[in-house]
Amino acid sequence: MPEWLTIFSTVIGILGTLFGAIGLTAYIQTRMKHKAEKKNKLEDEREEEIARLQHDKYLNELRIIIKEENAQSVAPLENQIGTLDEKITTIDGRLAKVEDGTQDTLRDRILSAYYKCQEKGFHTRYDFENVHHMYRDYLALDGNSFVEDCMKKFDLLPGEEEYIKSSKKKKSFRTTKKKGSQILLENN
Repeated sequence: MPEWLTIFSTVIGILGTLFGAIGLTAYIQTRMKHKAEKKNKLEDEREEEIARLQHDKYLNELRIIIKEENAQSVAPLENQIGTLDEKITTIDGRLAKVEDGTQDTLRDRILSAYYKCQEKGFHTRYDFENVHHMYRDYLALDGNSFVEDCMKKFDLLPGEEEYIKSSKKKKSFRTTKKKGSQILLENN
């Protein structure tokens, strides 16, 4: 084999080895880069998982603290609410009794005013307004129909002016002289 061919083969072999070494180096570098990226990605995922776990742990600790704080601040309020609820129940009971008493008083006052006006035979404007005002309040307190019947009879009574006019119409007076005295005669 000629010398130049040997040199050429040797140079080609050296170049092949050199290119092979460069290719192998590039492959190793790419592989190492890929491994480093994969390792970095795994480390990032681990760090994210650790951060998430730390955040969850922080939230759980915070929830526990909030529950404890609520227990300390809400428990006294619950006791106060219970006490207030008992007081409201007591007040409601007493208020119902006051309403019943007021209703009884109004019924009595309405009946008394009716009987008084019935005796007189009429009602004044003041009687009328007063009795109707009491009746509205009585109904607002869920009064019964007994007083309603009484109110119908009350409203049938004449007013004072109407009573006076009808009394004057019923009686007319005549004067006659008889032995120095006057005698009133009724004309019907």
